[in-house]
Amino acid sequence: MKDRQWRRIGAALVVAGVVATGCSSKPDSAPSDGAKAVVLDKKQVAAALPGVDAVPSGWTKAQAPQRDDAAHDAGRKAYGTVGYEAPDLDGTVSFSISSFSGPAAATDHLAFSRTQYDSGVAPITVTGADQAFSAHGCLVESLCSASIHAVVGAAVVSVDIDVDTQDYRSPDPQILEAVARMQVERVRQIQQGDAPTAKAS
Repeated sequence: MKDRQWRRIGAALVVAGVVATGCSSKPDSAPSDGAKAVVLDKKQVAAALPGVDAVPSGWTKAQAPQRDDAAHDAGRKAYGTVGYEAPDLDGTVSFSISSFSGPAAATDHLAFSRTQYDSGVAPITVTGADQAFSAHGCLVESLCSASIHAVVGAAVVSVDIDVDTQDYRSPDPQILEAVARMQVERVRQIQQGDAPTAKAS
């Protein structure tokens, strides 16, 4: 997660792009099921993170930027992250999953995460997630970021795209939404005892 100074400097970008299939600006809750009570261990978190076969063609593994807000990890049981170079976006994409002791701890963590952004934040609905928000901003004109953060049962999923750009251009919201839905679905598959097979469409 970027520090608060980044967010104060960052210019708020238009959030209107977050309305493609599976995501909308209206908050909602996912259907309730037994998967919400499942607490993922470190091995399950690692399995839920997408491999190269799950992300868009042409993306290659890279070191994920360190955004882990470990200072606020009450109830966290496991954490994992993976990063990709995304040539089609002129940037990088990072996925992270935090597994908590239960849905309440995960919801508290999502609420804390939202306080770390000063602008460009909006609640959204992501298919399969219990609740979510998006955040957009720029450090400078040529470096912009967009992210989606969601609670999936007892887990919190974050997907961040950082792009080299011009004129404060936001990362493609459709790609962000597609990979966020994929990551949420992979977590739900693990929680339901299934192999994580979801891929970005």
